[in-house]
Amino acid sequence: MITAKDVSLALVELNRLATDEYGLSLHDLLEAPEHGRELGLEDRLWRIGRILGVLVKEPFSHPPRVITDPQESLTGARRAWDLREKAFDNIENRQRPEYKVLVELIKDPQRRIDLGLGPYPEQALDPEEVCAEVRWAARSMANERGFFRPMALSVGTHLCSDDAARSKVGDSIRLVKAGYLPHAETVIGAEMLSAVNEAATNVPLLGPNPTLTTGFILLIGILGLDGFCTWLNEYVRPRDNPRAET
Repeated sequence: MITAKDVSLALVELNRLATDEYGLSLHDLLEAPEHGRELGLEDRLWRIGRILGVLVKEPFSHPPRVITDPQESLTGARRAWDLREKAFDNIENRQRPEYKVLVELIKDPQRRIDLGLGPYPEQALDPEEVCAEVRWAARSMANERGFFRPMALSVGTHLCSDDAARSKVGDSIRLVKAGYLPHAETVIGAEMLSAVNEAATNVPLLGPNPTLTTGFILLIGILGLDGFCTWLNEYVRPRDNPRAET
């Protein structure tokens, strides 16, 4: 079970990434002010989504490099994370929650097809075979947006297509106001805890990582669950949307 302390620590980590990647606090990113103007909704969603991609990719990347060409990042990110495939050979890295997230991702039948892995083998894979598939998936996802896209679609598979999960998580998320962001030093509300735990219980991808789960709840909270499902279908799923690939 994810605790209030887990959520508080998650908010600290997400705030660190928001500041490092965009020069904005997580609260500012959720509320959308930037230099006296409002960020568009689509920009906000993709920035938060990319942060979630960074969260999972970071342990398997080289140290971040500074982006000097504004054309390199459609979201205005300050840094880029280049994949370091040898990091998957480290046994300790395979114990990390981020690795466990990727293991769950490659169990999703549709995501396997998207990532070029094919149907899941009938016989259980040994740890080295699992690692080889995770490595292939990471190489296919490539950049930070690339990591976010299949994760978001996998979340949608469970929360948008499963009526029981949609009802449970949707009820909890409706109680979390759009832009809701408790400070790490305050008591985390029961509504937030309920939404995070319902999501972690109903979405295998989110179960291993409270920070990723918290981030997705904040992202979904901006739109509401119905709006999130619509956004996935209209803007994240299409292959011809450059925002979904870069």
